[in-house]
Amino acid sequence: MSFMSKLREEQAPAAPTVPYGWYEENGEPAGFAYGGQMFCANGSSTRKADCDDAMLAKIYAPRGELNPWLRAARLITDQERPELDAVFATAFAAPLLSLIGATGICVPVTGPTGCGKTTGLEVAASVWGNPRLALDVRATGQGSMTKIARLRHLPVYWDETHTPVARDIIWDLMLALSHSTSGAKHGVRHHISEVRNNQTIIAAAATNSFWNWVVHKRAIRKDTNEGGLYRLFEITLGRVLLSSNGQLPISQAQAIKATMTSNHGVIGREYARLLGRNPARAKADALAAMEWFEIRLQPTRHERYWISTAAVLAAGATFANELGCAFDLERLRNYLLHHVETLRERVKGLPVNGASPGASAEILHAFLDEMRSRSLWTQKMVPLARQGNPRAQLGIVRSPPLGNPVYVHYALKDRLIMICQQTFRTYMEDHKVENHQLIKTGLKTNFGATTAHMKTLAKSTEFATKKNQLMVLPVPTGSQFERHLFAASQQAEQVA
Repeated sequence: MSFMSKLREEQAPAAPTVPYGWYEENGEPAGFAYGGQMFCANGSSTRKADCDDAMLAKIYAPRGELNPWLRAARLITDQERPELDAVFATAFAAPLLSLIGATGICVPVTGPTGCGKTTGLEVAASVWGNPRLALDVRATGQGSMTKIARLRHLPVYWDETHTPVARDIIWDLMLALSHSTSGAKHGVRHHISEVRNNQTIIAAAATNSFWNWVVHKRAIRKDTNEGGLYRLFEITLGRVLLSSNGQLPISQAQAIKATMTSNHGVIGREYARLLGRNPARAKADALAAMEWFEIRLQPTRHERYWISTAAVLAAGATFANELGCAFDLERLRNYLLHHVETLRERVKGLPVNGASPGASAEILHAFLDEMRSRSLWTQKMVPLARQGNPRAQLGIVRSPPLGNPVYVHYALKDRLIMICQQTFRTYMEDHKVENHQLIKTGLKTNFGATTAHMKTLAKSTEFATKKNQLMVLPVPTGSQFERHLFAASQQAEQVA
């Protein structure tokens, strides 16, 4: 090549590109960018795709080999838990949302400690980046929106999002994603900064239900619009025993997980190549999956978010298997069908105007009946705001057998029922009660229940507990809870 030809080539304008996600020409996907490369459609050409954020470029870059990562992925798929497979599949599903014209979606992942939430998100995050850096701990405001705007069609993951601040941020991000763009902002030199298209999945893990938190906010506002709930595809993980399928010794599982820090993003590069080289096929398969779910579920217009999410999860898992993953596709599809139907029932079960008195009372009646052998009845009580007096004569009417802990304390003359909130919450979890927060809101709104933080139950008695959150329920004359208050006294027959 002559010197002048080389000079002209260097001076020629660079072909347009994007740092991550889909690149479009004339409104149609023409390539997919990831890891500094853009894989173009209709051929084997590859362009350079630089990211102007050095930290993101470092986190989201292929490293290591594919086989060690595939072994780590089997930590998820070998467990034969379709709900955990769905969490993992979000990594492959996110880029497909744009192809079917769907907006961003939020996938909260909830469940008790040790159920596999963090491991599922770590493996999913390692599809595209270093799991220790790509899986953020808690959400931050503007930083999270900037990250989503730059990653565009790549998924974003958070862990430990149980705080109200983190949930407010995720809620705002979800609403922003529903508009599919990063929004116009005032940039330097009085110009409008670039508006970026970001249709993706944000997945956030916490022990408490994000759905219930949204329902609680809705009940407080007395909001009858369920629109926000249709943008939530909450996945609940149950407890796992070490003897369950696919469970390895802790030391062995940790060693396999550790390999992801040096072997990550390789599968993402192969997936980017698969999508970028043939976007028409990727779009057709995603739409076919959506049609499959539509036929079987006959969704309403509001349910299109759930159908879109189920479709891209199934299609993404199918593509992942072509690259070496081991999803059980039939089991995953069946789970997604059942899960959408479960979400339907959760929406149907919501009261029209905030919390339902009947539902709240029914749950509390059942709880108090079951806790009879763990209850203490006294004539009086030591006020919760005061120090306990070991010589106080409270007039014990009935107490549980020695050695049994007390979870409910009835004070007859004060006409109060005091309940350990943790025990009440565990009861609702064990009995598959949905919308825990809504139940508690109903008790507060309709029956005057209050929360006492860090107080002692059964104070100044031998049954006194360590400090905890208590729910304090007043029982005025004529209250339906009088039968529990006077169950251990001579007034019980009169009340009946």
